[in-house]
Amino acid sequence: MDINALETAWNQGPGTLELVDPPGYAHAGIAVIDAVWSIQLRYDRYVRPTVQRFVGDRGLDVGTDAASRPGFVEYGTAALFAELEGLTDGELVERFGSNHQASGRLKGVVVREVAQRLSAAGLDTRTDLVEPDDPGYDEQKQAWVGVHGLGGVTWSYFRLLAGCDAVKPDIMVTRWVADALGHERVSASDGAKALEDLAERLNERRRVVDHAVWRWQSGRHG
Repeated sequence: MDINALETAWNQGPGTLELVDPPGYAHAGIAVIDAVWSIQLRYDRYVRPTVQRFVGDRGLDVGTDAASRPGFVEYGTAALFAELEGLTDGELVERFGSNHQASGRLKGVVVREVAQRLSAAGLDTRTDLVEPDDPGYDEQKQAWVGVHGLGGVTWSYFRLLAGCDAVKPDIMVTRWVADALGHERVSASDGAKALEDLAERLNERRRVVDHAVWRWQSGRHG
C-alpha cells in the first residue's frame, strides 16, 4: 500500500475539509436499525426518516452525549429484540413504517434476527463492544455477519455508529482509495486497511478520516 500516494490524495482532497467526528448513537439498538436500513438506500430520503420515526415514537435521546446524562438507560439489542419478537411481517412493516428489503428479506426481519444474535453473543449495549484484538470479537462479528443479508461492511458501520474508532469501507471509500492509488478498484478489506494506515500516518482517529473521505467522495463538502 503506497501510503505516500494516499497522503498526497488526502492533502489535496478530504484533508482540506473541516475534520469532524461523525455522529453516532447512544443506543446500540438504534445503531443496529441505522446500519441495516442503510443497505442500498439513500440516507437522507429513507434511512434518517425511518430512524427518526422509531426514535421519536419511543422518546429516546439518541445523541452520543445522552449517555452521560443522569438517569440514562440505553436501548440495547436485548430491548430491540424484545420489542420485535413475535411480530408478523405486517406488524414489522408498521413498526418501522417501511417495507424495504435486504437480500430479499424485510429489513425489519433482519433487524430482529441480528438483535437477537448480538444479544445472545453478549453484545447488548455499546460498552459490550470489544476491539478486533480482544477476546470475544470474532463471536460478536459472527453474530452480525451470520445473518443473511449482512456482511463485513455493515458490521464496520454498526461499530462506527456505536462509537468505535472504525471505518466503513463502502463504495465511496474504496473508490477514493482506488483513485488515490491509481487502481481500477480495491476490495473492502484493502480499502479499510488503507484508511487505517492513513489515519495512523496522520495521527488522526480512523472514524474522522473515514468521514472526511466519505464526504469528499460523495460530494457533500460544499
